[in-house]
Amino acid sequence: MVQRDVLIVEEEPGIRSLLQQIFLAAGYKCLLAGDGGEGLKLFRRSRPALVVTDLRMPMVTGGEQVPSAGIELLKQVRQEDPDAAVIVESGAADVRSEIACLKSGAYAYIMKPIIMDELLIAAERALERRQLLIERRQREEGV
Repeated sequence: MVQRDVLIVEEEPGIRSLLQQIFLAAGYKCLLAGDGGEGLKLFRRSRPALVVTDLRMPMVTGGEQVPSAGIELLKQVRQEDPDAAVIVESGAADVRSEIACLKSGAYAYIMKPIIMDELLIAAERALERRQLLIERRQREEGV
């Protein structure tokens, strides 16, 4: 059974609420965070199958604010759980950021305004890929 819980990390309350409504309507359990630091704490505590994060938002690490916390969150999540499914969303058309996110392990990079079907298809595919990675590793380990 594929785990269907999502951590939504978005600093804009209206967008965070919209994303929550989209995922709830599609049958997901949602966790919400308003910044990268809060998102990382929730990820560590709950280990959701999917993380959807904004690229540009605040994150405080070691007392220092990081402006592009989405990529920092992505790196931390993927370091702690190499199978984690992460989708990055951004309002900026920045090819360098998109490439950096994909190289860091993001499943997809989605531009705002978010198209509901595009987001849900990316989420389903990311979770399917995650499940395949887990099953392959289990076979290799003989579990």
